[in-house]
Formats: sequence, C-alpha cells, structure tokens
Amino acid sequence: MSQSTYVTQLIQLLSGIRQHAQISEKSMRLSEAMLQDDTLSEDWRRLYLTMVGEIELLSEEYQRLATYREQSQAIFRFTQTLFGLFNVEETYRLAHELIRVWLRPDVFFIALIDDTLQRMYVPYYDEQGVRYDPVTLRLSQGIVGHVVRTKKPLLLHTEEDFRDLPRLKWGQMGRSVASAIFVPLFIRDTLRGVMAVESYLPHAFSPEDMHFLQMVGSQVIVAIEAAKLHQEVERLSFYDALTELRNRRSFERDLYVFAESADNKRPLALMMIDADDLKRFNDTYGHEAGDLLLKSIAGVLRASETESIRPYRFAGDEFVVLIKEHELPAIHQYVEHLVQHFQESELYIDTIMERVHVSIGIALYPNHVIHINDLLKAADKALYLSKSQGKHTVTFFQPY
Repeated sequence: MSQSTYVTQLIQLLSGIRQHAQISEKSMRLSEAMLQDDTLSEDWRRLYLTMVGEIELLSEEYQRLATYREQSQAIFRFTQTLFGLFNVEETYRLAHELIRVWLRPDVFFIALIDDTLQRMYVPYYDEQGVRYDPVTLRLSQGIVGHVVRTKKPLLLHTEEDFRDLPRLKWGQMGRSVASAIFVPLFIRDTLRGVMAVESYLPHAFSPEDMHFLQMVGSQVIVAIEAAKLHQEVERLSFYDALTELRNRRSFERDLYVFAESADNKRPLALMMIDADDLKRFNDTYGHEAGDLLLKSIAGVLRASETESIRPYRFAGDEFVVLIKEHELPAIHQYVEHLVQHFQESELYIDTIMERVHVSIGIALYPNHVIHINDLLKAADKALYLSKSQGKHTVTFFQPY
C-alpha cells in the first residue's frame, strides 16, 4: 500500500476510537501489514507503528473514561433511588443489584459494626444468588477484622495474596475464593462497616473496581444510617416511651386504614381499657408503682398482639385495642381470653402482691356506628358504663 493509503487507514482507525474491541483487531491487522510491506522505509514504518500504538492507547483511555462515566451515572441513579427510601433491607438489595451488574462477583456481603463497637454483624451475605442467614463476628475475626483494624481497603488478586491474612469462610464451603475487594465504610470519619466482593477467579477485579465499590459503599452506609435514624424517629413518634406500645398518633393513623376492610360480618372492633386502680397505686405506693401498673397492663396487651389485633396506649391510664378481620364469635373469644389474663395478672410492689383490674368498653364498626369517627365515642360510652357498674367489667356498646 502507498503511504497515503496508510494515512487513510490510520484516520479510519482513529474515527472508530469508541469501539475499543474493533480498534484492537484492526490495529493488529494494520501493524502486521506495515511490518510486511517492503515499500515502506524503516522510518516510515516506525512512525506508522507508533501512531497505531497511540491510537490504541487513546481508545483504551476513552473506554476507561466512558466506563467511569457510565458507572458514575449508575451510582447517581442509585443514590437518587436510595434518597427517601429509609429501608435497610431494600438498600442491601439495590446495592447488590448494582454491584452484580458492574463487578459480577461470586460473593457480595456487607458487615456492620454494632452500636457497642464490640462486634460485627453481617446482615447481608450472598454467594452466587443464595442469601445466607445473618451472622455475628468479633471485630478481630477474618479479613473483615483486618480491614477494621487498618481502616484501609484491600484488593487481592490471587490466592497468594490471601496467605498472610486471617481467613474466615462461610457459605459454600467447597469453593475457594481467588480474588477479592474489601472496603471500609465510614460515616464522618467513623468506621461503621465493611463491604466486600469476592470471586472464584484470580485477577477478577481492578483498582478501578475498588474505587467503584468505595463509591457505592459510601452511599450505602449513609443510606443505612439514615434508615436507622428514620426508624428511631418513627418509633419516638408512634410509640409510647413508658409502655412501648403504639401511641395515640399511631392509633389515629391505623383506625381509618383498618376501617376500609370492615363489614357487618367482620367488623372493626375497638376496645377501650381503663386501669381501675391507678389513683390508689399512686397514692399508696407512689408514682413509680403507678408506672409499673401501666406497664403490667401493656404487657398483657402486647402478649396478645397479632397483625390483626393491635394495642395502643391512648392517654394516661387508658388503652385501646383494634381488632380487625374477625367475626363476632372470635371477637368475643378474644375479649374473654384477655379478661382471663387480666384476672390472672399479679403485680408485686416490694413484697406486696396486687391484682391488676381494668374496665373495658367495646364498640363495633359498622355494626354500632355509621361513621368511623363515632367509633371511639361509642367505645368510650361503653367504658363509662363499665366504670359506673362497679369497675372490673366488660360492656359492649348498645345503639339506641
């Protein structure tokens, strides 16, 4: 070929710089042709070969930058998805999905340091699509422990790299890990965990992969901490601090949701429960004893809680229970069961044994009231009748 033809070939090669696999193949063929072309002088041949090599390097760099750009966009989309999610389990799943697409590991896991800073908890461990049960480790155990001590990432290319590191294996015991990445997870310079990928193949990961895992890990640990904080705020917002039952705010939220599935055959039952002896407990033993009484009542209610039976501390010494998707015989049976448990309850204050007595009022929607807003009033009226009849009594609301 003439020199101008080679120049044309180089221009065509340069124009296809985005397709690195094709560039490599074409550059190899062009280099072979140049080496075998006796019409080219040594200087021209050297110049052309240098240009071919530079074009291939440019193609590699373009491919690297393109991959980095795509990864950055993927992480950005991942972060957008996590924002406002406040779900730890979904965060694990989404992180694994992203890592699986880009790094294709055989093993992916997340280890978190517990709040005592004494142990490591592994809530998510997946090996070739099999999710294993969570495990708890000492901070010093395995390579994870090594990363915790050094606070530095690890990129291991071959089994030889593992030789001087403390290894700990769970999952598929018959398979051997040949390469891995371990990256520490920080929140405001405080180590909170470790994220890792492992492969059965040597040289499965690159320094760029480690950087990618670090970027993903930084987003994951922030999302996990945000979810924990959100759960704690929700607990404080919707749970009573003394009894640990759901509070009035939670009740008002659930009442309308539960009412949607209620009908005359399977009504929504609302029980109002009042501690009969709180004033006497406070006057006789002090307010700490009164708190013990409320906790005792809450304990009885919590013991009977299910998905369809939900107790709340309503206010002061008043509690409510919502019973949904139960037919009338089952509601009566639950009330009898609950009353029996209260009758058997004993509360010891110092060496003095006290019985726990309550009064109960019950109303049903839509059997007793037309509007759900009137259900609480109806149950309150039934409770008032129980109190006026000498306490320790159960009264169902009677519509006039």
